[in-house]
Amino acid sequence: MVNTFCVTATTAGPDLVLSGINEREANGGAHAFELYGDFPANANVRPVVTCNGKVMPAEMMAPPLRTQINVNVEAMPAGSTCTFFLERLSDGSNSGARSVVTGPIPIQINGMADRGVTGGRRFVELYGSFAHAPSLQARVVCGGRYAGGRVEFASFGQINVSLPDAGPAGACTFVLRQPGTGLASPVFGSAPAATDAALPGFGGYFYGGVPPHPAGSLVRGQAFLDSAGFDTARLVITPRVRSGDPIDNYYNFDLDSLNAACPPTTAFLPCAISRPEYQTVMSPASVRKIVLTAYDSASSGSSGQSADYVDPVFWQNPSNRDAVFREYRDLAYALYETQNDTGKTFVIASWEADNQAYCGSFYDYWTKPGFRTSCGDIPSRDRAIAAITEWFKVRRDGISAGQRLARDAGYGGVTVSDGVEFNMNTLTNIYDVGGTVLRSVLKDVVPSVRPGYVLYSAYDSQNRGRMEQDLREIRDWLGTSSPGAQLAVGEVGFPRHAIDGVDGFRTVETAKAVQRVGLPIAILWEAFDTNSGDRVRPYGLLHATGGARAVMDILRRELQAQATEMATNPSARILAAADRGVTPIGGIDYRFFELYGSFPSGPFTATALCDGTETPIDVVHQSAGQVNVRLRHAGVEQRYCTMRLVRGDGTRSLAFGPVID
Repeated sequence: MVNTFCVTATTAGPDLVLSGINEREANGGAHAFELYGDFPANANVRPVVTCNGKVMPAEMMAPPLRTQINVNVEAMPAGSTCTFFLERLSDGSNSGARSVVTGPIPIQINGMADRGVTGGRRFVELYGSFAHAPSLQARVVCGGRYAGGRVEFASFGQINVSLPDAGPAGACTFVLRQPGTGLASPVFGSAPAATDAALPGFGGYFYGGVPPHPAGSLVRGQAFLDSAGFDTARLVITPRVRSGDPIDNYYNFDLDSLNAACPPTTAFLPCAISRPEYQTVMSPASVRKIVLTAYDSASSGSSGQSADYVDPVFWQNPSNRDAVFREYRDLAYALYETQNDTGKTFVIASWEADNQAYCGSFYDYWTKPGFRTSCGDIPSRDRAIAAITEWFKVRRDGISAGQRLARDAGYGGVTVSDGVEFNMNTLTNIYDVGGTVLRSVLKDVVPSVRPGYVLYSAYDSQNRGRMEQDLREIRDWLGTSSPGAQLAVGEVGFPRHAIDGVDGFRTVETAKAVQRVGLPIAILWEAFDTNSGDRVRPYGLLHATGGARAVMDILRRELQAQATEMATNPSARILAAADRGVTPIGGIDYRFFELYGSFPSGPFTATALCDGTETPIDVVHQSAGQVNVRLRHAGVEQRYCTMRLVRGDGTRSLAFGPVID
C-alpha cells in the first residue's frame, strides 16, 4: 500500500465577496441578518460569526442566493460587535470580514441578584428589559446541567426566578423565553469551564464540515472529536468522494493522490481504508469503536453514483455477487492487518437502509402519492427490499471470510463486524398504503441477515417522544428475531441544537435516554455543520475549528452526572410511559401519563422539565409497578418533557423521557 500521507489538496472555487450586512430583528432564540455580496458555488458555504470575541453558532435561514444570504445567529446582547465572513467548506475560500454593532432587542437580561435559599429553592432577581414579561418562562443551567427554573414574578424591568438549590446563582446561566413565538433572551451568566469528561460509547457522526487544512480535514476533524471526549467514531468511506461534486468529497481528499493509489478500476474499500488518512484517525488508543458508513465500488460504481445494491437484477449475476463479496472480505482483512492487537471494534454499516429501498425517503413514500408515483409501486419496493437483503448477506459473508483469512494469518485482538442500519420503527408503528403494509428493514431484512450489529437511525422514535421505551422493545425483539445482534444507535439528535436552546435540551435528554438503555454504541448527528440538501445547516456539536458549542458542554456534564447516578442503581426505575391524553380538571388542562416500572418504598411525588423549564406535575395514582401522573398542559406549543419520581427522603428515580406534551 502507498505510505505517503495524502494531505488535503483542493481546487479553489470562485471567490466569495461580502460587501454589506443588514441587521434585521430578533428571531426566536436567534438574531437575523442579511448578507450581501457575490456568493458563487454557495451550497457548501458556511457563515462564520464572532460577537464580542466569541464564536457564535449561525445558520442559513433559506437556500443561499448568488447575491444574498440570510443568516440567523445565536442571540447576542444589544450593542454587540459582530464580525461576519463566509467560508466555503470544500476549498476554504473566504469572503473577507465585515462587522456591525447590533441594535436593541426585546428581551435582555442585564443583571441579577442572588437572594439566597428559602424552602430548598434559590431565588434570583433578574433585571433588564422584558417585552411580553407575563408570558416568559425561564430555562436555567447551573454547573453545566439543567436546573429547571420557574418565574415567580414578572414585570417589564424585573423577573424573579426560583430553582431547586444547586449552589450560588453565579454558576448559572439564564434564558427567558416566550412560548409559542420562541422569542428568547441571549444567555446571561457564565458557564463553567468545559469538562474533559470521557463519553463512553458515544460518538459524533463525522460527515465532513471541516475546511481544508495541511494536516487533512479528516485527521483534523477527528482529532477535535477525540479531544471532546468521544471514544466512538463514525466515518464515511465511499467512492462517492470522487464523484466530481465538491460536496461529496466530505474530507477534502487530494483526489489525484487518492486515484493514483486507488485507481477507479480497483476495489475501493480495502485500498482506501489502508490509506494514511483513515489509518491515522483510527490509530489513537482512546478511540475504541469505529462505525464505517461503507459503500463498495462493486455495487455503487467507481465514483459512487450507482445504486445497484437495490436492483434485483444485479444480484442475479454471480460475478457481481463475487465482486461485492471480495471487496468486503478484503476490507475486513485490511482492518485486521492494520489494527492487529489494538482491541478496537469496527462495524461496517451503511446509511438508513429503509430510505435507500424507498428512493431516498421511506416517510415520503408513505405520505406523498406523487413521490410514490415517481419511485415505483409497492411491488417494486418489495423487490428493492429483497435486493438490499442480498447486499447485506453478501457483505456479511465477505466480512466473515475476511475474519477467517485474518485468523489464519495470525491477526487478532480486534473485532470486525457487519452492521445493518434501519430508520423506521416498524416494530411499534404500522406503515401502510391503502391497507398494504410496507416492507421494512427491521422486520423483513434483519431477521434474514442476522448481522452482528443492528443500527437504528432513531429519528422515528425521537420525533415521537418514545426513544427510551422503543429502544428497550427493539432490543428485546432482536433477542429472539436476530439472536446475537447488538442494537446500537446510528444517528440521533435534533436539527437546531447548535443554535436553539430548546433543541439543545431535546438532544441532551434524548442522549441520556440512550445512555440509560445501555447500548454499546450511540452516534450523535452530527460532528460539524455540513451541507444538507440545499445549504449548510447548524447540526454540529463542535465548531469547525474544534471548539465545543453549548449543547456539547451540557451534554458532557449531563452524561457524566447520569453515569454516576446510574452506578448507584436507584431502586425506583421508570421503564415505559403511556400517554393517556389531555383532560381538563377544574378549568386547567392536564396531560395524563401512566408510568410503568419498579417503584418500591413509596409514596412518590414527581418533577418534570419541559424543554428545560420546570413544569407542574402531580402523582394521581401509585403502586409498586405503576405510577400515574398529570402534567400541566399549556397547549401553546409542542414540548419534550422528562420526568422523575421522588420519595419523601429525597431519593429519586432516574429521569425518564423525553415524552411529548
